[in-house]
Amino acid sequence: MSFIVYRKWSCDYKNVIDAFSYDRLRLRFENNSLMLSVADIPMLGFHFTGIIGVVLLNGREYRIATYLGAKVKEIGKNSVTVGQGDYELTAELTEKNAHPLLAPTNGDMCRTIHESASCKASYSFSFKNEKLCEFVSDKAGFEFEY
Repeated sequence: MSFIVYRKWSCDYKNVIDAFSYDRLRLRFENNSLMLSVADIPMLGFHFTGIIGVVLLNGREYRIATYLGAKVKEIGKNSVTVGQGDYELTAELTEKNAHPLLAPTNGDMCRTIHESASCKASYSFSFKNEKLCEFVSDKAGFEFEY
């Protein structure tokens, strides 16, 4: 089981999907990026859900990770929401463009997953229920095999 999403974005205010004013958010989307991976991690005979991610927003880096206390709040059909303290990050695949890709199982490349290397996805990142950013990208990379 794995969920990987990554996006380097460069967009203007038109791509922000919530009805915030530009002056209120004061966001510049050039040079921002987002990456999130949620996966079932086998270790020493047991399994746990591992999370690693980063949101680079306006020059500030927000790390999201199991070792920092991140937990999965919800996994949907094509979406995941993770939380860490007062932060919450949601990623949702809205239009697939999936292609088969071989993946390992016990060291052999015998499993097929489906990766959308260029697809449409939406993202929301918030702190204490206040949106720091929310946008839709048609240039996202998304693999969802949960």
